[in-house]
Amino acid sequence: MGCSHLHTAFIEFQQVYDNIDRTHHLDHLNNTRMPTHLINVIRQMYNGDEYVLIDGAKTTSTSNSAVPSRGVKQGYPLSPLLFSLFINDAMVEFGFMGAVTGTEVLRVTHMLYADDLTLTANDPVQLQKMLRRL
Repeated sequence: MGCSHLHTAFIEFQQVYDNIDRTHHLDHLNNTRMPTHLINVIRQMYNGDEYVLIDGAKTTSTSNSAVPSRGVKQGYPLSPLLFSLFINDAMVEFGFMGAVTGTEVLRVTHMLYADDLTLTANDPVQLQKMLRRL
């Protein structure tokens, strides 16, 4: 049985790196059985993190700096991996949906690159179910 149609949905998560709750993210990594020493390294990487607003020659004082509780660090090589680990379990929800590849058994449900996601299916109804689950 061949499938002649491929339906896709392209999703760009707006400011996704800025919106991940750090406590929830670390709990998630712990629940995936990531070794404790690696979680502690990530925790230390974010411990004492603060933002200082700079506008030309003007700078906020350290007493007015913001201490974030959300987001992965922008520009860090580890950030795309941390986001991928966070979103990966959402993709498990798709189960056996997805586009048929060379065999009926192997299906491609999604492709993820940084904060861009593409969902794939051979049936538009199936694609809509995947969007709702996402």
